[in-house]
Amino acid sequence: MEKKNSNLQKFIKYIPVLAAGILAVCISFGIYRSIQESAVDGYQVVLLGDSIMGKERCDKRVDGVIQETTGMSVYNGAFGGTCASAGNPQNSYDYHEESLNLCRLVDAICEKDFGVQLADLPNNQFQSWYFPEALENLSKVDFNKVDVVLLEHGNNDYSGGRPLDNQNDPYDIYTFGGALRYSIRELQEHYPDLKIILVTPNFCWIDDSEPCNVQDFGQGTMDEYVDLKLQIAEEFGLDVIDVYHEIGFDETNILSYTEDGIHLNESGREIYGTFVGEKLLECMEK
Repeated sequence: MEKKNSNLQKFIKYIPVLAAGILAVCISFGIYRSIQESAVDGYQVVLLGDSIMGKERCDKRVDGVIQETTGMSVYNGAFGGTCASAGNPQNSYDYHEESLNLCRLVDAICEKDFGVQLADLPNNQFQSWYFPEALENLSKVDFNKVDVVLLEHGNNDYSGGRPLDNQNDPYDIYTFGGALRYSIRELQEHYPDLKIILVTPNFCWIDDSEPCNVQDFGQGTMDEYVDLKLQIAEEFGLDVIDVYHEIGFDETNILSYTEDGIHLNESGREIYGTFVGEKLLECMEK
């Protein structure tokens, strides 16, 4: 009996130590959760686009230059190889890249359910090294706390010959214009305080083709995709950052600012990010 009492006294003696340890673990976990949550919730600007914004995640990346220019926290939710429009007229996913196109990604953002995107990712043939982490963190972003979203798609809709518009259905997601209108409408309905800014595609000159103001991949030249994006911005009363007409890239210099006529090199990303950042500040001052 005395031995049991002695053991009980020893246990009681260490209760404060154990309690302190448990408390420390809980506090540490709470701090960790807070840091993790702030890492995905604390963004003022979210970029949704293709490889023009998303391809480089290291030196002189576009989102980093925009952040330096504006002083605003920026999250890069752009994925290379993606379009604004949906690509399967049978109204189901026929390839795993489909779920990262803008209209599908906006569905996930509005429904707060990225299950399809996360399941598709392992078989995505366009997947780059940054896709898993970028998608995982995008799925955690609270868009109720985001101030601005930039919608940049267009290059792949153009080069992939996606239809421009459907005069009988302005919200046809299998067209470039319809997918943009659909995405804008859904974001506005679910996040009424979110400022949406459209970004026109940049001038490009794809290998073995004519410059984009001449080359037609089946549905029109790049000028027509840009003009439609400008028209849609006007339809919704949105600000637009007109990279195509205003940044200064054209057939005389595009190879100096890109790796291959379309994807920006370090110099191009510096110019592009600074331009978009400065225009973003102008939009925020209105």
